[in-house]
Amino acid sequence: MKISIQDSVITSKDLLFANPPKKFRSQEQDTIFLYVPLQQKDYEWGNTDADNTAIEDLLSDLDVFLQTEKEQQDEKYFSGTLLLEASNDIPDTMKLIDGQQRVTTLYLLHYIAYSLAKSRLINMPLQTPSKNLMVQQTNRFRELIERESEVFHIKNNAEDIFYIKIEESEKILEDEAGVKLFKRIGQNKGSNNNSEIYWNSFDTRLKFKDDNVKDRFETAIRYTQFDAQPDGNAVKITVKNNKVKNENYYFNGIKKIVAYLNDTRDDNASTEKDELFKNAISRIDDWLKSCGLVAVISGDENDSFRLFEILNARGQELTALDLVKNLVLERFKEEGNLNEKQFEDGWQKLKNHVEKSTSKGKGDSIFVETILRTEGSVLRNREITYLRNKMQKNERKSIFREETIGHFYSRIRFLAEMMFDLANKKSQIYSTNYKGTIYQHASFMKLINYHWGYQTVYAMNILILLSSKYSNSLHNNWKEAQPSNALYNTLFVISDIVLKVGLVGVVLGKSSKDLPETTKEIVETIILYAEKNGSQIEENVNKLKDDVIRIATDKIFTRSNKSSFTNALENSYYLNTGVKKNIGKILFYALLNKGQIGYTINDIELEHLEPQNPVPGANNDYYTDVADRDHMISRIGNVIIIDSDDNKVFSNKPLKEKINLMNTDPVISKKQIYQHPLIKHINPDKNPIKDTIFQNLFIVKKATNETVPEDSFDKNGVPTKHFFNERSKMLAEFMSEIVFDFRKDIYGNEYK
Repeated sequence: MKISIQDSVITSKDLLFANPPKKFRSQEQDTIFLYVPLQQKDYEWGNTDADNTAIEDLLSDLDVFLQTEKEQQDEKYFSGTLLLEASNDIPDTMKLIDGQQRVTTLYLLHYIAYSLAKSRLINMPLQTPSKNLMVQQTNRFRELIERESEVFHIKNNAEDIFYIKIEESEKILEDEAGVKLFKRIGQNKGSNNNSEIYWNSFDTRLKFKDDNVKDRFETAIRYTQFDAQPDGNAVKITVKNNKVKNENYYFNGIKKIVAYLNDTRDDNASTEKDELFKNAISRIDDWLKSCGLVAVISGDENDSFRLFEILNARGQELTALDLVKNLVLERFKEEGNLNEKQFEDGWQKLKNHVEKSTSKGKGDSIFVETILRTEGSVLRNREITYLRNKMQKNERKSIFREETIGHFYSRIRFLAEMMFDLANKKSQIYSTNYKGTIYQHASFMKLINYHWGYQTVYAMNILILLSSKYSNSLHNNWKEAQPSNALYNTLFVISDIVLKVGLVGVVLGKSSKDLPETTKEIVETIILYAEKNGSQIEENVNKLKDDVIRIATDKIFTRSNKSSFTNALENSYYLNTGVKKNIGKILFYALLNKGQIGYTINDIELEHLEPQNPVPGANNDYYTDVADRDHMISRIGNVIIIDSDDNKVFSNKPLKEKINLMNTDPVISKKQIYQHPLIKHINPDKNPIKDTIFQNLFIVKKATNETVPEDSFDKNGVPTKHFFNERSKMLAEFMSEIVFDFRKDIYGNEYK
């Protein structure tokens, strides 16, 4: 078998799509193209199935890596192995045998960075002083050409078309040089044919043998463009060809990447489009420079097949979880306390819980990482090799050095079940079990990508295990011991406080510093409390609760942050991305339960009162026509929550028709949710309903007294700008009071 392996971890910028192209080991010519053969399946990572989070998981892992490895500039995040086959017939091409999903994702990241750089050149701010205009434009043009070369290869017969020398001119966008520039980048300035010439003059550096796949891929690349949302808070995708949207997994992949960029961007960053795109490009570059692969190159087709079978023979190599198992077994044998059958049965349950808690192939690593974090260890990297050092006794804190291996095994079994419950029972609230709303809080944290939040919940397993006073850790009924009411109440308050910290931190864009730092301090406080109190874990839990509230109050629940939080919800926090919609859903859910409606989070959906997409051909008199319609419909003031079963029934109907359904439909009108004041008060034809909780809701009614100068609805019952403004203000105040009240839980109940 003739194979070669790169002598270091590579990245797409290093080698796969390097500019200029580079050689792999044993290769005589630079690799320009990566070629996907016929037998490869479609781009499954772009499938929009609910369980498919591969793209988001990869980017999230890279973010975690970048946050924890900043001091090690040369380190790479190991994302997997790449199997290539050298092409004897086409020496500048490598066949992509295994690793297509990751490589395609990396290519799409290169493409998005290139497209955003192109937009920054075309839309360069013209307020730049004239003496600097040419310099800036030249720099942006050079950056574009560099990124273009990572994504495309210019065909030989197109070199003359693409030759350009930018001439110095104060009117670069108007004179002959400007026309050449726009022609060079495919814009319709000076000729309507520039775009066609541009796209027909390139080969994509990622190529597909299957013509149908090639067409879908190139259609997504060609017709997907980028703009900014009206408020400047998010990158917006624009599409110039409807073919792109028809089950195009490559377009879906682009959407997933952009959604993740938007969901995790710093909300305190500039909302000016040029800066928005610049920051997005910078983040993509960080990912591309950090995402490492090991490249294995085969010499012929037979070798490729054998290598593929070997690399994909699942279960042949040890995982992180296997190494933990070996560690536990060794220690049990040292102590002479091992019932092998009982251990194997228990370990199989643990393994099943881990596998069913996360996306395929990631559970082991996440589980072991969680063990380390809840022990207060600093995670250095994600490779399997960390386990040898991290699980040694001298690396663990004092409480764990004193812990028997049986207790450790018992604790990680409990942790695995915790993760499983969190991942698979999001809608369940247990009133008599310690898991109760702690799990509901943690599921909310997952919905808003608040990773350190549910790490706090995992850390709580230390306190629960210590409080159970177990004597035989391997006993089948070891989980039956319940914590006291005092400990349960403390853990519930901590989870509630941490959830609120996450909501404030994400809304105010504190995810890069204040949010993780505050949450880590809370986790460390829990661990230090466990170390100090040991078996007396329940005797001073009120002190622990007070310490957590103090940390949150000092760092997050400040008067200034409350004002900013309220203002953001009212004026600038638009529900236009996945995470932001989930935050809106959680806040509305809290309001709903404050009104004593017995729905769970999975029973409800967000519904836009003024629909995002009016029914085609409908009478526009029944829809709002304000100039900034897109801006209005994404505000909190335009949203309610409805029974999830009714989502399709309400879809895109005018407000009047939705209200009529709530009041007259024989099935819908009987549901308790539509009797809630948040919904009942919207009807423009009814008098205000007085309510002790929602008594200010009259401000969204049709104006009926002289002290209210504007109407909330026009003659057709269409919400006016006044409606959106006033309802946003009212809801923001309600929601802010709920989140910043550290005496009551998020549902309005007094802490015990």
